[in-house]
Amino acid sequence: EKAKLVEMAENNARITLDNKEKANKNLVLELKQCLLLDTLPRKIEAYDISNISGDFNVGSMVVYKNGFKSSKDYRKFKIKTVVGQDDYSSHREMLTRRFNRFLDEKINSAGSSFSEKPDLILMDGGKGHVNVAKEVLLEKNLDVPVIGLVKNDKHRTKGIIFEDNYIELDINTNIYRFLFDIQEEVHRFAINYHRSLQNKKLQNSVLDEIKGVGEIKKIKLLSHFGSISSIKKASVEELLMVDKMDKKTAKNIFEFFNNEG
Repeated sequence: EKAKLVEMAENNARITLDNKEKANKNLVLELKQCLLLDTLPRKIEAYDISNISGDFNVGSMVVYKNGFKSSKDYRKFKIKTVVGQDDYSSHREMLTRRFNRFLDEKINSAGSSFSEKPDLILMDGGKGHVNVAKEVLLEKNLDVPVIGLVKNDKHRTKGIIFEDNYIELDINTNIYRFLFDIQEEVHRFAINYHRSLQNKKLQNSVLDEIKGVGEIKKIKLLSHFGSISSIKKASVEELLMVDKMDKKTAKNIFEFFNNEG
């Protein structure tokens, strides 16, 4: 009897997976038809940038194959050449590094997630982000269609930019849900990497040298001001606006950075 139950569960799982695969294949086909693409977008790469006022600047790449997440192909980028908050330049660096790797591995016959060219690139942003991606591809002599996911005032996906055209998306369609899921996934992946770097930085911070600043105050300070450079510029009165801050510690922080010059 137990063996029969296990067999039934296995059959149900197989049917569910088969149905999911069929549904995802239909989604990919529907996306091709919606955008009038020449090639079925079997491999989709999505990109996003995350930072706090230009600090802990990172990028993320997530990959979908045949409508499914391919997490083994996800990649993180620590932005190296961009100072401050500049999404366009950060995306340019990330995409340049990604496609340099593609061209290098193509020449050297190396095999990694970078060695396969995507059928479609999805940018978390509007026309400006799309143009950055197109410029990088043009520089590398690569031809990949690029779409941008545009958000409304409430930061929710509302449409896409493709070939300089804006396409409004119906939130009740499978295409909308599919693209929304990709956008949320790339954003989540970028945020998680950003937070991991921030947490590592918190473990060894210049704030540790200031009397009265413990882990809680350190987190509150960075959360309130966004960066060490902003804390350095703050007055005692501004420091006192931070949650859990007392006057003595605020004075210690101000004097520490003031004396640092």
